[in-house]
Amino acid sequence: MGLNFRSLVLEDKKIFDKFAMPQKGYLNSELNFATIWLWDTESRTQIHVQDDLVIVRMICCDKRIYFPPLCDDALLPHAVDLIAQESAREGMPFEICGLTEKRAALLDRTKHKITTERWESDYLYNAQDLITLVGKKFHSKRNFVTRFRSAHQFDFRAYDEQSDRENILGLFKKWNETVAHETWAREHGVILRALDNWKDLDLKISVLYVDGILVAFSAVQATNSQVGYTYLEKADTSYVGVYQMINQLTAIAHFQNVKYINRQDDMGIEGLRKAKMSYNPVMLIDKYRVKP
Repeated sequence: MGLNFRSLVLEDKKIFDKFAMPQKGYLNSELNFATIWLWDTESRTQIHVQDDLVIVRMICCDKRIYFPPLCDDALLPHAVDLIAQESAREGMPFEICGLTEKRAALLDRTKHKITTERWESDYLYNAQDLITLVGKKFHSKRNFVTRFRSAHQFDFRAYDEQSDRENILGLFKKWNETVAHETWAREHGVILRALDNWKDLDLKISVLYVDGILVAFSAVQATNSQVGYTYLEKADTSYVGVYQMINQLTAIAHFQNVKYINRQDDMGIEGLRKAKMSYNPVMLIDKYRVKP
């Protein structure tokens, strides 16, 4: 008898909340519902639910991509066996992506090929570092913030659907024209999902205006004391220091009560890696892929 998969829906957030994986020390983004749901812009993600086990996968043309199973560590080898059996029944190859080193070590390497790639590692920051920017290593960030503050009268506030939605979409379009980012189409869908469902996802969306013009926005989440997640952060770089400003203001507003901030991976993009490293992460969460 096979697993019973159905389409992932917004209401499945409560299932992820029940397992509370971040509170158990799993701080990578793959075990966070908003990460999965926001990026499921083509509705290719499916979920199988049991009392003590949840398996989530994304349907691709030539294989199945599985997220780390939601379960206690003791059940993980059994969950991987179920995934292997399901894939054999469907006649499709599979991969499990996003396992932490601790969980990957629980699996039998004689049965599975386990690999890791640097570009998939999540960047984890000390929340107080990004709030205060104290110390020599943040000297340049403080300078950019100071330059922005001295040059502009600005307004930083919470997102308002009536007055901010179109401005955010316009800023994102302008940002893409500047950087010609290869993930533009998917990120556009992610932004639309965030703007349409921010309350249900417990997102905090913030906007930064200068002289009535939107120059930056962010979308984050902090639902427990262990980790906060940054999902979106875009800015008009013609304003010097704008990224450093939106980063710090967002941290001050939303991450006072968390230990770490997860800003996800760099997708192998050199400029993005350089930017993420410049904020001095306290940890890179290596993530492992499992294949037969």
